[in-house]
Amino acid sequence: MSGLHDLARRLGGDVHGGHVLCPGPGHSAKDRSLSVWLDRDGKLHVHSFAEDDWALCMDDVRQRAGLPAFQPNGEQEKPQPHFKDHDNEQINEASRRQRAAAAARLLQEALDPRGTLVETYLAARGLLLPDEVAGRTIRFHPACPWEGGLRVPAMIARFSPIEDDLYPEAPPSAIHRTRIKPDGSGHAGKKMLGSVAGQCIKLSPDEDVGEGLHLAEGVETSLALWQRGWRPIWAAATAGIMRAFPVLAGVECLTLAADHDHTGLSAAQECAERWAAASKEVFIKWPPDLGRDFADEATP
Repeated sequence: MSGLHDLARRLGGDVHGGHVLCPGPGHSAKDRSLSVWLDRDGKLHVHSFAEDDWALCMDDVRQRAGLPAFQPNGEQEKPQPHFKDHDNEQINEASRRQRAAAAARLLQEALDPRGTLVETYLAARGLLLPDEVAGRTIRFHPACPWEGGLRVPAMIARFSPIEDDLYPEAPPSAIHRTRIKPDGSGHAGKKMLGSVAGQCIKLSPDEDVGEGLHLAEGVETSLALWQRGWRPIWAAATAGIMRAFPVLAGVECLTLAADHDHTGLSAAQECAERWAAASKEVFIKWPPDLGRDFADEATP
């Protein structure tokens, strides 16, 4: 890379005060919740104003920038804090608990989405809201906290552990928020709250998952494929989660619905290679038009 402006172009962002402000993983193209910069030694740094998982942000940025994958023990190790290690652990744990509590509270406050702006928004995209998903995985919050102190209508999707989901009724540690325009004609941004590592959005419950499973990236993409009969299906929510999606015992076939862009296809390919190496059957499917996902095909 030649510098910040080249990095901004690759990340779809803008340069401000020595930083690139760009979309975080799983956020809309207009989002500017992620700050990326290079230090004097040319090392890459990221900071999410939306409190997205640091490792997912770094992985997503390096993929979009065309850099080698992040190596936790290599030169691109996360910068050390300026305070003591044990204090850092306490602060990180307190922050994690605080975000998890906020996510659980917002999901509890949220309403059954049927007959609300959630259905209006999904209908505008040619999508239906299945009764099996409404309330359990997707809900509606009429006054969800947003940046700038705003309270906005939002579609709330619950994250659940990919593996060892022993207590499906327990409060979630993370949620996905989609800000809905007041008339329901579209969305005005997406954010995650809480630590999403090792989790995904389960449109189909664990008990419906047998030897086969479908995995898409976005919530809307998963709903579009649900309508096509692709079930059971889960939503990764980010390319980083799809890339790291673990091989599951008992699931013999995984079908990946990739977004048709470099990040989406490379994430699906890395996941597929890991499943194939474990002697699992795996397929990757993507829409024909570059830059689109399966939900775009459903939009009238």
